[in-house]
Amino acid sequence: MSTLFFIRHGQASFGRSNYDRLSERGYEQARVLAGHLAGGRPFDRIYTGTLQRQTETARALTDLYQDKGLVPPELRRSEAFNEYESEAVCRTLIPRLVKENPDLEPLAAAMFEDNRAFQTLFETVMQRWVAGEYRTPGIEPWGRFKARVNNALDDILAEDGRGRRVAVFTSGGPVSVAVQRALALSEEACLQISWQVVNASVTRFKCTPDRIMLATFNEHGYLEAAADGLVTYR
Repeated sequence: MSTLFFIRHGQASFGRSNYDRLSERGYEQARVLAGHLAGGRPFDRIYTGTLQRQTETARALTDLYQDKGLVPPELRRSEAFNEYESEAVCRTLIPRLVKENPDLEPLAAAMFEDNRAFQTLFETVMQRWVAGEYRTPGIEPWGRFKARVNNALDDILAEDGRGRRVAVFTSGGPVSVAVQRALALSEEACLQISWQVVNASVTRFKCTPDRIMLATFNEHGYLEAAADGLVTYR
């Protein structure tokens, strides 16, 4: 049986021109996370998505391995572990939502300055997108997103499902899809879980080539112990 660690990236640069890079707090989260992970047995394999915030978080660990004189496993990058296109979903679908319900227009105007306004609109539009009510050319549907994550997970289980220690540096969406698979959750529950995944948190699974079981969800005590303000969700 293997242990599979699904790890969310550190905080991205929300509201900045390049959202995908880690924020200053995100870099600190990644360093604290790396110190926590490096205290255990080294990973046999490390996977990461291709997004900058994911690879930067993974690099904090591989750099620490090297500082300790260890040879880290090569990072295996795969677009399958990239997050769904939340920016594209919001940019394209929130105007449609506001057009259908003009009462939401003040929230849309304040969404990048007011966290509550953003979360209200984001949750509403995401629920519609997951339910398949909004389909737009150029935006990956929820079902296709889930399929690519699960297909990549199948590949890991087939190759590393016995006696291995495997890390996957990814995002909240793929973490929630893996939890959904392990617990046979509904789509709504999967979406709700994705909003609870802390930046730089760890969710562990026990797995064999044909089975995956949830061991722990959303570990982040090392962030709380390191400094105030390191626990973030966005």
